This record gives sequence, C-alpha cells and structure tokens, in this order.
Amino acid sequence: MKKIIAALMALLISVSFVGCSSQKNDNEIIVMDGQFAEMKIVHQMVKLLVEEHTDAKVVIKDEMSPINGYNEMVKGNCDLMNSYDGTLLTTFLKLDTKDIPEGKTLYDFVNEKASKDQKVHLLKKLGLNNTYAVAVPQKIADEYNLNTISDLVPVADKLIFGAEHEFLRIKTNRYRT
Repeated sequence: MKKIIAALMALLISVSFVGCSSQKNDNEIIVMDGQFAEMKIVHQMVKLLVEEHTDAKVVIKDEMSPINGYNEMVKGNCDLMNSYDGTLLTTFLKLDTKDIPEGKTLYDFVNEKASKDQKVHLLKKLGLNNTYAVAVPQKIADEYNLNTISDLVPVADKLIFGAEHEFLRIKTNRYRT
C-alpha cells in the first residue's frame, strides 16, 4: 500500500499543473477542465488516482478555454488546471521568450513570475515533449524540396498554413489577450 501511495504522490508531483495557493475545502480539489483531449485525460487520471488512494474528492468543473480557466484559478475558484509553460508565458503573463533572462529556463522564469505576481505555482513537469511540429503532404515536400521549417520561408507565399488557435497565439503572439 505504501508503494501505491508513493507512486501516486510521485505522479501528482510530476504532473505539470498550475495550482492555486489555497483550496476551497480541505477534502475537495477543484479542477477546471480543458478543451483538449490530453487535458481531459490527465484530469480524469488525477481524479481516479486521488480518489482511489486518498479521502479527497476531485471535482472537475466544466470545460473552459485556457484563458478563462486560468482567470478562474487566479480568482481562487479552482485549485488545479493542466497547462503548458509556454502558454503561461505568452497567453497568461503576456510576455515573450525575449523576456526570459539569460541562463534561466522558460519553466523556471514563468514559475517565479506567476508565483510572485499572481500566486499561481507550477508543479514539476509532466515529463513529456509536447513540441509543435509542422507537417506537409509528401507531394508539397517534394515539389519545394522541404526538409526543415526554415525551408518554408522562400515558398511561404505559395502555401496556406493551417493550425489551431492556441498554436497561432503561442507561437506568433498575434492573438494576445
């Protein structure tokens, strides 16, 4: 049993959640659900593990956009939300990678800034690489001899780039809110 609880705690500590400094009820953890499948899956995993191995009850609130979920957390209306350090930097803190001091990681910078400015804290990283990638049909890659993202620059005016809203906001800062 001790091994199971230790494994549960290790999992919970390793999940890259953003969290509030206080909970509504000592026995209740409120999670603001996300809009993406991976967010929903992680939240359900946390709910199952916490409720199976502790006396706490996890309440997963309705799905919200990342911005609205974060705002609810800052107000103290939820205890956890799953997010990305890049989203925290650009969307929630309205900063850019240029704002990160030399020698400091993005993760450490946003954790310090959010903790200081908004009393929101990152737990340890989830431990997966969630880097965006760009894909093109093989026919297009062959036609324009595309092997790297930088190979797209000379032919950008000939192609149409399609991506989800979150990608465009994070990667280009075009949609700062």
